[in-house]
Amino acid sequence: MKKTGFSPEEAGSEAAFQQRIRQLATTFLVARDSAGVVQGFIVGPAVAEPFVLDWMYEMTPQNLETGGHQLVLSLAVSPAAQGQHIGSDLLAALTVVAQRANRQTLSLTCLNRLVAFYEKKRV
Repeated sequence: MKKTGFSPEEAGSEAAFQQRIRQLATTFLVARDSAGVVQGFIVGPAVAEPFVLDWMYEMTPQNLETGGHQLVLSLAVSPAAQGQHIGSDLLAALTVVAQRANRQTLSLTCLNRLVAFYEKKRV
């Protein structure tokens, strides 16, 4: 999946995503279709801080094993797969991961145009 859904200023670099895949393996979830093609992903660290901080986009924090707060740095769905509830399913799956690891909260920062989507997903 290319950098669709993100402006050049917002899109993470390939190096940043490689680091996130390595360091956030338990909280980097991927949705694939029946042919194995990536349709979307969600990723974020489980940390002591309750909110996403700017530095976290540049330097990936290490996940806490348990406790802390589950943050979301990115949630993206391929344009061809939008409208199929993939984003909602990924958010729900990360919520389950967070609950199993006894996270206190799940939080994210998003663009104003996406606030309504996330407000509907409150758990």
